[in-house]
Amino acid sequence: MRKPFHEMAGASVVLDMDSRYMNDVFTSEAPEHLSKRLNLPFKDFFLLSRALTHRSYLNENKDAIEDNERLEFLGDAVLDFIVADWLYNHYPEKPEGDLTRLRAALVHTDQLAEFAKMIDLGLALKLGHGEIQAGGRERNTLLCDAFEALSGSYLFAGWDQIREWIYVPLTRGCG
Repeated sequence: MRKPFHEMAGASVVLDMDSRYMNDVFTSEAPEHLSKRLNLPFKDFFLLSRALTHRSYLNENKDAIEDNERLEFLGDAVLDFIVADWLYNHYPEKPEGDLTRLRAALVHTDQLAEFAKMIDLGLALKLGHGEIQAGGRERNTLLCDAFEALSGSYLFAGWDQIREWIYVPLTRGCG
């Protein structure tokens, strides 16, 4: 059985197991709780909430202001750079072509979805009812997008924090 991401990161927060399994399938984990659970130092919970908001939720909730797509765009670039930096420093003997292939494998949809599953990110996603009923909380494309958006929003906490946070699954997955 794989360890939850927050345990691998050495976070001091203990996960309240009852909160992981919500009674209402349409309720998502609060951004403040996610931040605490993952030991992520967010100060702007509106930004974190936006990173977790899928466009299907936006379509059904007129009070929601913006979905996560712009943060996903930013997070994609952040992840590309951080993964490239990590590979460059951890594999000094590898030629450029090998590093490029490794980076592509690590920032691939399925791999980023695995990182999202490691931290139970699906529980925090704000999705529309139809998307939830269709299994959106476990769908790789949505999990990948949300992980990218979370990475993009976390950049606002500081470059060193996002790099340290992303290095954890890379170190576990690639040794």
